[in-house]
Amino acid sequence: MKQKKQWFAYLPFDRKGVEAYLNEQAEKGWALAAEQDGMAFRVPFQETSRTDLRYHVTCDAYQGEKLAEIVAEKQAQGWRPVATINHFDIYESLPCQEPQTSTQRRSKRLSFYAFRFWLIVLLLAAALLAIAWINRIALPFEQTWYLSNLGIFFRCTFPLFAIGSVYYLLWLCFSREVRTPKRSGMLLRSGLQVAAGVWLLLALVALLLDLVTNLLAFCALLLFLVAGIVYGYVRLHWGKTETLYSAMSLILAVVLGIALLLSAATPGDSRAEVGNCAWRNSVSDVVHAEDLDLYPTNLQAASHEQTGSLLVTRTDYWESWEDLSLSSTVYRCKGGIFQSTVVNQILAEADWTQTKSKDGQAWQRQVGETYYVLLVQGNRVTKLSCDQPFEMK
Repeated sequence: MKQKKQWFAYLPFDRKGVEAYLNEQAEKGWALAAEQDGMAFRVPFQETSRTDLRYHVTCDAYQGEKLAEIVAEKQAQGWRPVATINHFDIYESLPCQEPQTSTQRRSKRLSFYAFRFWLIVLLLAAALLAIAWINRIALPFEQTWYLSNLGIFFRCTFPLFAIGSVYYLLWLCFSREVRTPKRSGMLLRSGLQVAAGVWLLLALVALLLDLVTNLLAFCALLLFLVAGIVYGYVRLHWGKTETLYSAMSLILAVVLGIALLLSAATPGDSRAEVGNCAWRNSVSDVVHAEDLDLYPTNLQAASHEQTGSLLVTRTDYWESWEDLSLSSTVYRCKGGIFQSTVVNQILAEADWTQTKSKDGQAWQRQVGETYYVLLVQGNRVTKLSCDQPFEMK
């Protein structure tokens, strides 16, 4: 007997469209395979020889005695229950009978379920931003948003998420049960809901990248997250929906908790030392006094810190000599868009004068006895400040 699996992550308010789709499949000789209750993205169909097969779909969202009463009423009308999938109570017609249908009112509980998922996504997204703010990670609405993976992710994807949210919420407010929706619209809305869940998971991964700087620890945490989600779906998706939600919530909470502990236990790449620093020549993406043809005497202190995201890294370095103080900030950008963003932000902070440099574009300015230079070489942006005049070659 042939079988096939079809997409079935439709929304409860598309009940009439789901019913029409199942009846269309029945006319083509496909019957919904009997499955246990639960939630799923795809459901199996199998070939059938019945020509009188019809389907009736409700979304009563009841359990216990009330559900038993409804099932008994449907059986008296010529329907027998097949499964409850994604809040859809699916009935098929009994053989050799002419079933009766009755109008179903729009349930307040069903409306709550429809709004609940999107509300949960928004609240969890806000929670991720709050965790980032507490851990001093650049947020998407800050000027330095490109220095965090979460900032880049939200900045680049939130407009699409907002458009999808507006469409989804408007549809929920103005949808009418009397209409049978088109399957293209059903697919779009169900795809938006799945995309919102994926979007939230990717936001979580971006936050984990910011919290866990050790690559091996991050990969282990990501593997645990993926394995937990897959295991939870495979083992629990044909069970109670609330059980699956609880299991997924527990997995996300455990992953975030471990990430926060690792973030506290493994601080970022930063160093500071008074006196002649042994590590001074071992750090990368820094500018030393010798690089500027300055040769001061008696190094007194130095500090180094590296932050950033996968697409933009920032290295801050400062060294103090007996007769010189020099600081440098080097941005390594992957892509011209981020390079332009960094340069434009620095230029907007003060009045810079463009100058000549054989290595790339350069700007300079002076504030009191402090001299500044901004140099752009490809996707590397270097900002220097020194208490002595210097020139970039």
